[in-house]
Amino acid sequence: MVDQAERLRELSERCIALNEKGGEPECAAAHVLAIASGKGGVGKSSFAVNLALALANYGKKVLIVDADIGMANIDVMMGLIAKYSLIDIIEGVRSFEEVVVTGPRNIKFLPGGSGIKSLVSLTNLELQRILSQASQFEKAMDFILLDTGAGMGDTVMNFLMAADDILLVATPEPTSLTDAYALIKAYAGNDNAGKAALRLVVNRVGSAAESSVVADKLCKVAVKFLSVQLRQIGYIFEDPAVSQSIRSQRPLLLQSPDSPAAGCIAGIARKLILGFEPADKKGRYGFFKKFLNINSRK
Repeated sequence: MVDQAERLRELSERCIALNEKGGEPECAAAHVLAIASGKGGVGKSSFAVNLALALANYGKKVLIVDADIGMANIDVMMGLIAKYSLIDIIEGVRSFEEVVVTGPRNIKFLPGGSGIKSLVSLTNLELQRILSQASQFEKAMDFILLDTGAGMGDTVMNFLMAADDILLVATPEPTSLTDAYALIKAYAGNDNAGKAALRLVVNRVGSAAESSVVADKLCKVAVKFLSVQLRQIGYIFEDPAVSQSIRSQRPLLLQSPDSPAAGCIAGIARKLILGFEPADKKGRYGFFKKFLNINSRK
């Protein structure tokens, strides 16, 4: 019986071989965006939910993975009840189709919870079952959004390594910017750091000018001291409609689609879509394959 790392290498080699032959790779999958923050309370999860809705409004198929172990709240924000979680898939009692919840605008939601940690200790049989289901499910999606936990824990870092791109959410507060810089530093210094683009979203700003000042400072120090290219992809206005939507458990883009903050998030979605057309999916190995491969090398 081959071990987990060997099995993952075999799957990756099959993807590469198919690409070299010029065919459609068996492992083609959605574009994976990790949504991260250096600290909690900056609006990361709210942004993830509403970004998913904004992408869906443009006709994209989106899956949100609640990857915030111990603080999962995506289902609460969407007003959904998640009956099962990833742990049920790992234990073989439920399939992806049974666990994934369909939310508004037909976005899909995968409750992660403690199942995320269990992914790193799969037997070979469990690994094959999970990857077989995951590959088929991922190929049906255009975007997968990973709502990671705040901070720089090992699990968070592994999600960042497995992502195609990272959206770093920060606010103008000095503590938020300091923690955002610390997260960039931790990611850049990791031996498994990939080629994911780091994109900054400045939340709760009073004006576009304030956003530019904040982004300029953080981007400059990232280049100067870490040699990391951090680029701003957008900003979100401070907007009372956001807190109102959270209290009502109804996402902003559904409750107040014409609000200033909703317009900002829609703008970020447009930029993402323009940057990642369907053709860009060729050659992707899939989130679960990359995530497990990173853990198997440890």
